[in-house]
Amino acid sequence: MMVKSKYYRVTPCKLTTKINVDLMYKNWRMKVTHIFSFLFLLLFIGSNTSAQMVYELSYKLPNNKDTSTYTAFFLLSGNGTGIVRIKSTTANTLMEMDVLEQNALSNTGEPDTTKLIYEATAIKNIYGNAAIPLHNFWFKLGNDGQYKPWAVVSKSGIETPANYNLKSGTSITNEALAKNKTLVLNYFDEASFYYKNLFVKSNAGTKGGLNADSKTTRMFLLIVASTKDETLMPNCLTDARKVVEAFTDIAENGLGISIFVDSIYGNRYNRAAVETALTKLKPGKNDIVIFYYSGHGFADQKQPKRQFPFLDLRDPNLRPRPAPIKMALNIQDIYSIIIKKGARVNLVLSDCCNDTVEAKKPKSTVMPPGTKGPVKYNANNLTSLFMSVKPTNLLMTAATRDERAIITPRYSSYFTHFFIESLRTYLSPAKGNPNWLQVMDDTKKLTIMFAGKVPCPNGKNCVQTPKLLLPVIR
Repeated sequence: MMVKSKYYRVTPCKLTTKINVDLMYKNWRMKVTHIFSFLFLLLFIGSNTSAQMVYELSYKLPNNKDTSTYTAFFLLSGNGTGIVRIKSTTANTLMEMDVLEQNALSNTGEPDTTKLIYEATAIKNIYGNAAIPLHNFWFKLGNDGQYKPWAVVSKSGIETPANYNLKSGTSITNEALAKNKTLVLNYFDEASFYYKNLFVKSNAGTKGGLNADSKTTRMFLLIVASTKDETLMPNCLTDARKVVEAFTDIAENGLGISIFVDSIYGNRYNRAAVETALTKLKPGKNDIVIFYYSGHGFADQKQPKRQFPFLDLRDPNLRPRPAPIKMALNIQDIYSIIIKKGARVNLVLSDCCNDTVEAKKPKSTVMPPGTKGPVKYNANNLTSLFMSVKPTNLLMTAATRDERAIITPRYSSYFTHFFIESLRTYLSPAKGNPNWLQVMDDTKKLTIMFAGKVPCPNGKNCVQTPKLLLPVIR
């Protein structure tokens, strides 16, 4: 039976706009059809990426021997990583610390959801030679439901601050930051990526086209989500919505290009629909293709050399249910099909287990970092990742063979969450000259760290290691 593939041209935040749908046309000309009632994935699409919080802090450490007052520029990205530039009033020194978001623990060892710790993991000298100890930055949940700076302690000193010890902790909006060169120059020089990304006009262009190629570039997003499997809900739905939201925003508000979304879910969820959608996908050489899967995955014990998972694409309405392998596609085979189509960027992602098909995704109460405040995309970073003159092919899955992928009841799955927020981080002004391996490396590190906090059925903490097929750069 032929299953029609429905590609939708997406315009964010205009829920009464008609969708253009390609059904059978080779040249991808669009036919006008019905309103957004079908494409459930678009219910929460916004117009800005959310990837950054900025604070300026002033504080003294709770150490009577340290008489210095410190000022700090605290820059936190959406994936829970960040940098803090710190000055001391007693020395002409500027240091930079890398920080990582951690859950605070209560006296019983359980997560204390009223506090977050941003733990310094590394330090480097920008100028000067005064010794500044590694810091832990504590944030506390306010009455408005937002975490706000609360205390700063030496990492090697007091483990838990007794009370508020900041002289000040000011949140800085992106609009205010863009008008305050003096503040930024107090911590970054004019040659730094951060300063140039904020204040130096990019040659890459603006919304509506980063360069000449963007006029002929389109983004194709194929979403496959097992939304009728009750053991996975609501995560497959949440995952799919967040991926559509993220890439629609990147396409429309970052790259200034059209995006076409094909969503296979619900009663359309089956192997034939995926194969048909892949057949109909005909990108040009300047186009961007993203394939994303959220559902059950498994390793075939009869094929030990296949390190990437098979996707369980059994029709949810089919009874009796066939053996999983008969209705499965391997994500690496899907990757091979897509890269042969010759698009500029081919990104293939799967958030699923890579264990036995019977294994359920572990559910975690350890929440990943929350979404940070809005930040505009940096044009140079958009160009580096999506408009490079050297096309790139990438395949990444949530778990290595014989591992399970972890889901949370409130957020999307770990792998999906950290991929989206790491991508947004590297598209923000906080980064310079990013590449896809940096995005994937952050995704991997953060997934491993949070998975290691989750108890698994074997009585030990879970191990989840996202697996990357090294990119082929043509």
